[in-house]
Amino acid sequence: SLVSESRVASRRVGEFKSRVAGALARASTPDKPAAGTNCTMTVTSDWNAAVFYLTSLCFTILVLKMYVVFFITGGKKSKAGERAPEDTYQRLLDDDNERRAAHAAVDRWKRITQNDIENIPLFMIAMWVNALLMLWVADETRHTPLAVAHVVAVPLFTIARIGHTATYACACSYARSIFFLLNMLSLLVILGCVLAASFNAELPG
Repeated sequence: SLVSESRVASRRVGEFKSRVAGALARASTPDKPAAGTNCTMTVTSDWNAAVFYLTSLCFTILVLKMYVVFFITGGKKSKAGERAPEDTYQRLLDDDNERRAAHAAVDRWKRITQNDIENIPLFMIAMWVNALLMLWVADETRHTPLAVAHVVAVPLFTIARIGHTATYACACSYARSIFFLLNMLSLLVILGCVLAASFNAELPG
């Protein structure tokens, strides 16, 4: 039933959040390694786990967020009669005021969609490249700052994109600008991490 499926989904989301929190806790306060083990290996492994958990979670949220925007934009087009001519279910408005308002709403959501397309895919590529490069950064003194920057920038970007869409839809110009600045700051941090990781990675071969 829907109730049982929702309970299973909620339990799985809770388990995933617990793994993320556990990875972050281990990375920030790693256990004392046993005799004969490599302390650096333990610390970097914990940070890599946190990086991959958060990257996977935020990647999923961003993809779902984009598709929500796509569906809303499609709905606005249907109400304004801007879909393909064969889509006979769309509304054809007779009132001029309603038609202008519907077209304005479509234009706004098209802009939101375009802004997502311009920003989210590039960040997704950069965050995954950085997450993979960090696997080969063995020096703890260089690995830890990169990991900290990553686990801060990726969630910040995700929150900024959601906030940007919400404020754009509500026509809140100043708040939208703040979220966009956070978006760009996160992107610059991740690009800087990619460069730093590429110079410090000990790639095989």
